[in-house]
Amino acid sequence: MLLKNDKKNKITVKAFIIQYLNDYAKPNLRKGTTKNHESILRLYIIPNIGDIKLQEIRPLHIQQLQNTLLKSSFAWNNGWCKMYE
Repeated sequence: MLLKNDKKNKITVKAFIIQYLNDYAKPNLRKGTTKNHESILRLYIIPNIGDIKLQEIRPLHIQQLQNTLLKSSFAWNNGWCKMYE
């Protein structure tokens, strides 16, 4: 389902993620891949930027998210820390 123009300005990152999972990931990706995406999005992305409107996301939000993730268990569990050593 494509977003209507009137909803584009109001949709949050969380709502977009839910739409992505339901409309794209679940029908097109393997079950394990979808579960991995769901876990990462639920544990790390949604709590940090999920309430921001998609149209309001700026590079600073992404940098702050990356900084947060680098300090978390996500970075260690996904090998990010090795990239920055």
